[in-house]
Amino acid sequence: MERVAVDIMGPFPCTEKGNRYVLAAMDYFTKWPEAYAIPDQEAVTVAGALVEGMFARFGAAEVIHSDQGRNFESRVFAAMCDRLGMQKTRTTPLHPQSDGLVERFNRTLGKQLAILTAEHQRDWDMDLPLVLWAYRSAVQESTSCTPALLMLGRELRTPAEMAFGRPPDTPAVPPGPEYARRLQNRMESAHAFARDQLQKADMSNSSLNPPYFQLTLFADFGPLRYLFFILCLFTYVTIVSANMVIIQAVFLEKSLHQPMYIFISCLCVNSLYGSAGFFPRFLQDILSDSHLVSRSLCFIQVYVIYTYAACELTILTIMAYDRFIAICQPLHYHSKMTFKWVQVLMLVAVLYPVCVIGFCLYLTVKLPLCGNKLNRIFCSNWPVVQLSCVDTTLNNIAGQFLTVTSIIIPMFFVLYTYLRILLVCSRRSSEFRGKALQTCLPHIISFLTYSISLFCELSLTRFEADQLNPSITVILSLAYLIIPPLNNPIVYGLGLPQIKGVVLRFLKKGPAAEI
Repeated sequence: MERVAVDIMGPFPCTEKGNRYVLAAMDYFTKWPEAYAIPDQEAVTVAGALVEGMFARFGAAEVIHSDQGRNFESRVFAAMCDRLGMQKTRTTPLHPQSDGLVERFNRTLGKQLAILTAEHQRDWDMDLPLVLWAYRSAVQESTSCTPALLMLGRELRTPAEMAFGRPPDTPAVPPGPEYARRLQNRMESAHAFARDQLQKADMSNSSLNPPYFQLTLFADFGPLRYLFFILCLFTYVTIVSANMVIIQAVFLEKSLHQPMYIFISCLCVNSLYGSAGFFPRFLQDILSDSHLVSRSLCFIQVYVIYTYAACELTILTIMAYDRFIAICQPLHYHSKMTFKWVQVLMLVAVLYPVCVIGFCLYLTVKLPLCGNKLNRIFCSNWPVVQLSCVDTTLNNIAGQFLTVTSIIIPMFFVLYTYLRILLVCSRRSSEFRGKALQTCLPHIISFLTYSISLFCELSLTRFEADQLNPSITVILSLAYLIIPPLNNPIVYGLGLPQIKGVVLRFLKKGPAAEI
């Protein structure tokens, strides 16, 4: 597009679209032709056709050459050349041979249109693109190359090639100037680079909202996976059975309709809730060869597991408060721990984690992600946040707020209550200390067990995926999902004589007989 020649052909018979002229343009070096059917040859029409049709696609030429027609010599055409930075040249008077390139193209174009046009000659503008297609695909005598090869760096597929294929002896690059070969090499390199970049862009765009996540910690254990499946299924059945026994005992035995036992049954319900969010999918992944989780199911699992984890600690905190009132203020216990107040405490213990974790998960869902691989055996919030393509400061602040309000403050409150209980017991009789220890010991064991297992999970966020052994990562991840749901019914069922007695009575006589 260094030098372009332009000319106007016509007038032709007016077409059904109202066109009467053809604006022809050709690049001097590549012989690439352009032709536009126009209704008139006014300067505005000519300039608009060139800008919108040729220069907008290939860029402005350095020099534009024309005859001395008034449309090309007008102020409108001169202004267009000035705005686009093109130099305007013209033919000498009475010597149109200086524009011979486009004049020869005009003759060829006229002959081709005459062959293709129907008898009424009012559809010639419909055949114009086909004539250009043929001309651009024809080898030029002066360059020994087609205009398409020199302009685009590739050949245009013609209808003959589509129908019969390319001749087997046709060289990839026809004989011609060295420029054509260099151009094709450059274009091939550019096309390969462009295809690679487009592929990366497509992958990046699709990964902004990956339809699934891949859990990468699962290994292929061959036949051993069936053994692992049986062990995990047995663990899940044990968790469900043990917690259901405690829940049923508290529900059916009226003597256990007291705040402490209600809180214990709520703790068991929460264990069932958390186990239901983890074990079914985990058991499926043990037997599966592909460990892919859909985006929606992954975020649902994150929400279930995180609300379980937060509710577990808030319920343990309420149980510590209950023991504090019962031991330190025994005369005010029944007036403070009313059934209505128990309901309020449980609503707060459940609704606060549900709302806060819901907000944190909302921030995670809105993040554009640059990957879909999670270094876990179940969906977890922090590994998903680490896949983000953008800044995650807001997510970090929300996560820190959740950690402080749902973990650190409840832990300090539990430690404070037991410090007060310890001070009270130190001033009382040994019999009083024995009874206090009997009611507090199961809660202390549950609290310590859960705190340690939760600390194992939180410690994983301090390490990169490749810094820990996968087996250690699996063990630390599973601790707070398996140990507390197993530990709570065993500790409270065996540690509290009231619950133990009811459970043994049920096992001997059956719930139906007791009712």
